[in-house]
Amino acid sequence: MNVRAAIATDVVGLVSMEVADLQVRTTQPYDARGLERRAETVAGIGTIESRLGVPVTRVRSDGVEGEPLTLTGLDVNSPFIELDLFDGEWLDTPQSFNRYHIVLGHTILDNEPDIDVGDTITLKHQGTEQDWLVVGFVWAKNAPGNAGVPAYSYYESVETFANMPDMATTLLIDL
Repeated sequence: MNVRAAIATDVVGLVSMEVADLQVRTTQPYDARGLERRAETVAGIGTIESRLGVPVTRVRSDGVEGEPLTLTGLDVNSPFIELDLFDGEWLDTPQSFNRYHIVLGHTILDNEPDIDVGDTITLKHQGTEQDWLVVGFVWAKNAPGNAGVPAYSYYESVETFANMPDMATTLLIDL
């Protein structure tokens, strides 16, 4: 495979993960409903979905912090996501018993090979730690910059864990 083919493969992989016509990422969390209301005022806007992404790190059993991740809270039935499973399953409808289920990008296994479907891992965000049950892995590219491996869970679980109720860092829009 030449460089052009490799880049084309990467771009196709990244594009196929999120199927929104427009993606707006903010530099800080904003009121999710406020962002959605503003977007709705623009002519031609169709479906809108807000998400909350927060930086987290894995805390290993020995207390050492491991791989950085970007934990994204989303609607599990979102029309804006098409991820291919690497192992395990996608998130079910959120209920009290599965509130802290998580799906990880497969690239976490490069530096954290001990994680498997069914394991409980501890994630840390701004000093707060929470245990999460790994229910699956998806084929995914690491987030841009140093944001780390992508991870997905329920919007409500991420907003509670991060103490950011009704906030969003990304707005996905269909035109």
